[in-house]
Amino acid sequence: MHVFACLNEWVSGRGSAIADGALGLAGSSADDGSPQPGATTRSEIATVLDRQPRSRGRSAAARVVDFADGRSGSPGESLSRLGMRRAGLPAPILQYPVPGTSYRCDFGWPDHGIVGEFDGRGKYGRLVGPDADPDTAGRLVWREKRREDRIRATGLIVVRWTWPDIGAPGPHGMVGLLREALR
Repeated sequence: MHVFACLNEWVSGRGSAIADGALGLAGSSADDGSPQPGATTRSEIATVLDRQPRSRGRSAAARVVDFADGRSGSPGESLSRLGMRRAGLPAPILQYPVPGTSYRCDFGWPDHGIVGEFDGRGKYGRLVGPDADPDTAGRLVWREKRREDRIRATGLIVVRWTWPDIGAPGPHGMVGLLREALR
């Protein structure tokens, strides 16, 4: 029943992040080959929904399951993808392999020559604070800058956004940035 309650969070987007994460865990395994804690499959979720045919919120939960994709690499990517869908943007390819490189981008629209990257603080957050090593932070930022330079050198346009940008209105929010790039 906990899965059903979580999936019913279509409006806030939490259900999508939870479902994406659970399906993503199903695609990986612990060191001993056993399933990751919290992992599930689409069919297991569907079974839970089938047991609740008349439950309030079932249709919202079913929409979450239909939309779920274990390739989302983080809750921020899941919520970004949900925002794209709600805005009517073209569906991206998740974990898009950048041609001619060993890189992957969170989102790709190859027909438009665009890739998208969600940047959460997790990537850089551990480098901020009293115990942070400025040399390590500098190397990480430099490495990410060089990665983006190499992606741009393939001819792709790189669009980046952060947590506050996901739901921000106007031209500087995620949807506005992507609409402009996808023109």
